[in-house]
Amino acid sequence: MSGIEADPAAIPAPAAGSSIPRPLSPARIWLLALAAGVIAGLASWLIGEAIHQRYAPPTLVVTASSSGGFLSGPEVFRRDMAKRGAQLFEAGLTFGALGAVLGLSLGVAGGSGRSRSIAACVGTILGAAAGAATASLVLPVYYGLYNPDTNDLILGILTQMVISSVIGAVGGVAFGIGRGERGLAVRAMIGGLLGAVAGVLVYQMAGAIALPLDATSHPIPTSISARLFARLAVATLASAGVAIGALNRVK
Repeated sequence: MSGIEADPAAIPAPAAGSSIPRPLSPARIWLLALAAGVIAGLASWLIGEAIHQRYAPPTLVVTASSSGGFLSGPEVFRRDMAKRGAQLFEAGLTFGALGAVLGLSLGVAGGSGRSRSIAACVGTILGAAAGAATASLVLPVYYGLYNPDTNDLILGILTQMVISSVIGAVGGVAFGIGRGERGLAVRAMIGGLLGAVAGVLVYQMAGAIALPLDATSHPIPTSISARLFARLAVATLASAGVAIGALNRVK
């Protein structure tokens, strides 16, 4: 059975001081979830732009050397390792910010009163930790396998799917905590996970056509527009998945 159907007369009135949120209509759940997704996408993009390339190492320049002005092997290695470390750190902060803002937004959207505060706090903390931790675990594997000469798109897409799906799932949990229903939290978690995966696919397919030179398969694309599109696609479709999961009950 699809949708939340309830007879108002059959719903007991909440006791005084109860923090159980009132039932929401399907239209309101969709509105709140999508608004949370758009806000999370824009806010996480702004945070990401504030830190983009801020931790990049300075360019190493050799003005005179025995190798005729070129970098030596050890210098190239140190430069590459410094660049890799900066990329990992920036990506961890970027995806951590996406997880924190999406968890906060969906926690606020799902709850009311005390439950809203609890869901917002849990969503923010879990989202930040999940986004940063997953990026820290997955991206070293990505950079270890990535070959710039072949530019393996499948590797980049799978990497983004893994990170985004975890973030979407945590956002769904935050929404479910706000609603105060365990079953709804599980459905919203699954919906958020699948929605985030769909967001990555939409971003990759549309980006390949509209932004072919912006390295959309990389964890952090090279252009502002691609980074904005990536955040909005994942956050909005993850939130849509949360709404679908919340509105569909198992028979």
